[in-house]
Amino acid sequence: MKKKFLFCISIFLIFINFLGCVKKEQNMTSTSKYIETKADTLNSEIITLDNILPNKVGTKLIYKGGFENSGEISIVEFIEGNKTQIRTTNSGIAVVKIYEKRTDGIYIIYSNEVSEEKKNYINEKPNKEEVFVKGPILQKTSWTDSNGNTYFITDLNSQVKTDAGIFNTIVIASEKNGNISRKFIAPNVGVVRNSFKTNNVEFLTEIKEISK
Repeated sequence: MKKKFLFCISIFLIFINFLGCVKKEQNMTSTSKYIETKADTLNSEIITLDNILPNKVGTKLIYKGGFENSGEISIVEFIEGNKTQIRTTNSGIAVVKIYEKRTDGIYIIYSNEVSEEKKNYINEKPNKEEVFVKGPILQKTSWTDSNGNTYFITDLNSQVKTDAGIFNTIVIASEKNGNISRKFIAPNVGVVRNSFKTNNVEFLTEIKEISK
């Protein structure tokens, strides 16, 4: 009787061990499938200082949202050497900015409200020195602007879904006096989403269409 009891116990333990192995294998298979699916949906292109801005003259970026939900339109007007001129129109007001690529980052060196007439301002005398993105493009890279706002690269691989498509982005964040801003930048496109949160209210500007 005792031998029969021990035999039953042994069979039971073998059965439990078998179930554990099957469950472990299923979990590994499930995890593997998840990783493969996730990798397939991500843009493998790595963002660098060389591709952080739109790279084609005439590229039009149409955004929705904003503080008055009026949206905005940005157009790449000129690219010469390491400088890019982008005109942004919001609520009928057009502003031209000149971006300059340097070894340590991308800088906005000129900004001015302009008429609707297209004009090349790349060789105008710089009127500002504002960091757009500081290099190297690594997590925790930080910089401080002239107003005392500190910015951090907080993510190198954040997926953003928009009306214009799904983008792999880096995230630049800043927080001051309880206000939180986040900028999502995709390679060869630039900013695809701007988020500004104050008093628990979030204002979003997000890309909805790209034409080249």
